[in-house]
Amino acid sequence: MRGTSGVLVAFAIPLLVIAGCSNAATPSGGAPSSPPSAPPATAAPSPRTVSLTGLLPAGSYTATLPSGLEAAPGTWSMEITQDGITWINPQNGARFGPGDVVELTSNTIVFAPDTGCPDQAGAPTAGTYTWHLDGGTLTFALVSDSCLGRRDTLIGAPWGPVGQ
Repeated sequence: MRGTSGVLVAFAIPLLVIAGCSNAATPSGGAPSSPPSAPPATAAPSPRTVSLTGLLPAGSYTATLPSGLEAAPGTWSMEITQDGITWINPQNGARFGPGDVVELTSNTIVFAPDTGCPDQAGAPTAGTYTWHLDGGTLTFALVSDSCLGRRDTLIGAPWGPVGQ
């Protein structure tokens, strides 16, 4: 039983600290004398991935990116499913995505900010692009994006369907 008093102290101190953090005075009646001055802060909602079905054409595509971009040169693969987009890096075979699609219209696609993108300055921003399908070939045009690797991979070359 020697260890229990340490456990009780470990739980009692945080409870006392939390109980003492109210910003409203509590008179002897138990009700706050005035409402808090501002509502409690809430965390920003996490991005919600939208379904790609019906707008962006599902399938497998390739694009040959030249050297000199923030993306690796070579022939990239892109798989589009109703759940998202996956890229395959031509140099190491790594599979990853450009980020969650948080908005999709008949000509615009918006990706969630990519906090893991190594080649951006400042705070990560969403990646917004227009897209166009012509004869099975997908092209993307930059509207705005802080992630240079995502930008160069999407707009570095047209994406043609595999097998055509």
